[in-house]
Amino acid sequence: WLPGPDLPPELDGLAKLPELLDIVGALDACALNVVDLCAGPAAPVEEAASAFAAVCDRAAPFGCRVLLEFVPWTRIPDLATAVAIVALADRPNGGVMFDSWHHFRSGGTIDDLDARALARIGGLQLNDAPPSEFGARVRQVHQRRLLPGDGAVGIAALLARLDAAGCTAPV
Repeated sequence: WLPGPDLPPELDGLAKLPELLDIVGALDACALNVVDLCAGPAAPVEEAASAFAAVCDRAAPFGCRVLLEFVPWTRIPDLATAVAIVALADRPNGGVMFDSWHHFRSGGTIDDLDARALARIGGLQLNDAPPSEFGARVRQVHQRRLLPGDGAVGIAALLARLDAAGCTAPV
């Protein structure tokens, strides 16, 4: 969904978007999660916001939200970047997918969950992480996540902050 140089065909989300939206419609899904898996410098916020807005506009007739998930080693590396993109896109069906593991690995803290970020969180992925990375990053993402409370993320404090702010995003 986010254009980039030499984007491999398997990562071309725009080409797959019609099929994905058909699936959204068939499942009556409430949200479509979008992520950029390309490594490199942070994407220009204006370019990313325009691309995100286009996905939101195409998903709107299906009645689903589009949630932007940040991943630390990609062009959308942290919560602040994701929030800036979603805010600039300014679509009623756009939001941020907050993944506690990604937030922790991006160097994020509970203080990053300020009013601007909290207002844009549309979904939560809650899991814990060991205090430091070890081994292959992809293996960590897929096989080394911990149950909430079993690691160093501080899930209880995150949940308290989200609850105090009135966050009702689905988990």
